[in-house]
Amino acid sequence: MNNIFLGNDLIIVTGLPRSGTSLIMQILKRIGVPILYENSKVPDEHNPHGYYEYERVKEIPVSNNWEWLKDYRGYAVKIISPILISIPIDFPCRIIVTSRAIEEVIISQEKMIGTPKLSSEKEYLKSIYKKHMTILRKKIEKNPWVKTIEVNYNELIFYPYQNLEKLSSFLKIKINIEEVSKIIDPTLYRVRF
Repeated sequence: MNNIFLGNDLIIVTGLPRSGTSLIMQILKRIGVPILYENSKVPDEHNPHGYYEYERVKEIPVSNNWEWLKDYRGYAVKIISPILISIPIDFPCRIIVTSRAIEEVIISQEKMIGTPKLSSEKEYLKSIYKKHMTILRKKIEKNPWVKTIEVNYNELIFYPYQNLEKLSSFLKIKINIEEVSKIIDPTLYRVRF
């Protein structure tokens, strides 16, 4: 598809690691949105279509330099929520928040790292992640620079058409939903709670 996003907003895809951020980036790339990413983290069994990460984003917590994001209006970039929550957003952007059943996020992270957690650790993490996502939502909902939409990974897998329609409306981009829905591969939904 050759349907480029020509808006003045930076598109930020955010959420907890393993919540569907890479899938949303894949969708944005397919519909013609220019995206910021490098192939430094190669596709693997956990993300066979790639991670869509941008090294400069990972440096933000150390460098405290995020001003460069303002130079990429009209692009999409993935910024996981623990990093995004620390950035004061004072420029126009559209934020796509990915959410997923917290239990699935924890199990998926566990499988990726290869270290099982005790059930007490999982309960603690669940509590921390829920609080974190509440703080993130409040931060962006109150920001006058931000337009936001939440896409639930579980719903995207089972109801791709409805969710792609919502995304199309939010981005103000006409999406060939039949074509783009082919990206959403239910066989990759391997951690189910």
